[in-house]
Amino acid sequence: AQAKREAAAADAQRKREEAQAKREAAAAEAQAKREAAAKATKAEQTVAAAKPSVTISLFGFGGQQDTEEEPVKKARTKPAPRGVPVLSRWRLNRDGSISGFISGSPSFEDGDAITTSAIAKGDVVGGNIVQTGSGSRYYLDAATEKSGSSRGGGFSLFGRKKAVKTVDTDKKDVADTRAQKAAEAEAKREALAQAKAEQAAKRAEAADAKRAAAAQRATEAQAKKEAAAAEAKAKREAAAAEAQAKREAAAAEAQAKREAAAADAQRKREEAQAKREAAAAEAQAKREAAAKATKAEQTVAAAKPSVTISLFGFGGQQDTEEEPVKKARTKPAPRGVPVLSRWRLNRDGSISGFISGSPSFEDGDAITTSAIAKGDVVGGNIVQTGSGSRYYLDAATEKSGSSRGGGFSLFGRKKAVKTVDTDKKDVADTRAQKAAEAEAKREALAQAKAEQAAKRAEAADAKRAAAAQRATEAQAKKEAAAAEAKAKREAAAAEAQAKREAAAAEAQAKREA
Repeated sequence: AQAKREAAAADAQRKREEAQAKREAAAAEAQAKREAAAKATKAEQTVAAAKPSVTISLFGFGGQQDTEEEPVKKARTKPAPRGVPVLSRWRLNRDGSISGFISGSPSFEDGDAITTSAIAKGDVVGGNIVQTGSGSRYYLDAATEKSGSSRGGGFSLFGRKKAVKTVDTDKKDVADTRAQKAAEAEAKREALAQAKAEQAAKRAEAADAKRAAAAQRATEAQAKKEAAAAEAKAKREAAAAEAQAKREAAAAEAQAKREAAAADAQRKREEAQAKREAAAAEAQAKREAAAKATKAEQTVAAAKPSVTISLFGFGGQQDTEEEPVKKARTKPAPRGVPVLSRWRLNRDGSISGFISGSPSFEDGDAITTSAIAKGDVVGGNIVQTGSGSRYYLDAATEKSGSSRGGGFSLFGRKKAVKTVDTDKKDVADTRAQKAAEAEAKREALAQAKAEQAAKRAEAADAKRAAAAQRATEAQAKKEAAAAEAKAKREAAAAEAQAKREAAAAEAQAKREA
């Protein structure tokens, strides 16, 4: 590229030097022409100041003059053809040359005074065409011959009688003029070619600049398009990753919910199974109690009247002793207090009978209380044992006399039976059992809930970890896409800069050329 630029610069310098030389040659030729014109003007002035019928030499004023004349041959007059110079006020010299004023010549201005070389062809007659030995042709004005100036009569531009020695100056002038015009034309062509070359270089430079700008714009547009595509791709990948994370999170949450629902259903099934088992056990206990009650009734029905029978261990020692029952004011059975029907006061102060309205026993169960500590043992009254259990004594039992051994009695023998406060113990055992069962159920429920919470927390942790992993991967993809887009933009910018520099260097080389 450097060699090309140097060669172009050298060629441009050579062309400039040649153009300068041509311009100088044209200027010198123009100067010579101006000097010749000045001489011609001086000749005209001399001719105008000369006497009539005197021949004057146009080349070297003050030289020898010749007044001898040569007769002009008469010939047929011809019209002036187009392109042939016309000689007006002409005169034939002794040496055969003709002097006069020329017009219609490409080599002279109209009115210039010339002297031709010797005529070789044609009759020297006004209205005729003559030709010199060098080939120059002239049309002789017919008006000159009619006025007699061609023979020395009338007004003459060529005063003296002695002939003037002349040369074929018109041919030389024509050659010089043609050379000058050719040089001028060549200079003009070269100047025009130089101007066209400069304009072409400028147009090429402008075109190169336009192409470089277009390439730069195309490169930038491509870089923007690629960056936008990379960014859109990164966004799509991030959106896809986020959607995938959401789907996985939703799936994990649904799985956790299904597992929690399954665990809850399992817990409910276990609770229902426990309830069914408890209900079955309770029903079994009721059936056993009912069987015992039925057996006790059968035993009572088969016993003799006024005999006290122990409900706890049939066939054991019996006590027939009785304790008088104190009469007291009858009270109605309050709500929440168990009722003892067909009851009987034993010697040890306890009461045996059938209970109803107790949360610890089924209605109709046969019981024997502990010793009565408070209250009058009278039907329709409320009594209380030493342990704090309260009972309402049915008034109908006392009226029927069963409490004293009269009428039908479940407690046949006279000797009192020694008993314990079994109802209180049963109540305590039942409550403790129910509390233990409730505590076990609460612990099982709490354990199930804790397990479910742990599973949900584990699923949530796994979901969050997966989401964090996907977010990290999406961020990494986004950063990679951004870095790739930045690298592409920088590469495109560097390429565009290189193209601009290359275009500028090429344009500079063209300008130097």
